[in-house]
Amino acid sequence: MFAAAATAAVTWLVVLPRVGNQPALRAFIERNETLGVDPTAKFYTELPGMADFRDRTATARRQHAEAFGF
Repeated sequence: MFAAAATAAVTWLVVLPRVGNQPALRAFIERNETLGVDPTAKFYTELPGMADFRDRTATARRQHAEAFGF
């Protein structure tokens, strides 16, 4: 039991912060923050930009139905 808790603590407090500071992942995180992506959202529909994305997708499907197989 102690070993599992220690492993989880080391992973959470040491490994994940180091991984999060890698340049590629840091850039990905910053990009998502800039776009307003909330990493705590349970569903993509909870994201602020989703309504605009849904509207643009619907417009593209109407204008180019054959490309989407409709």
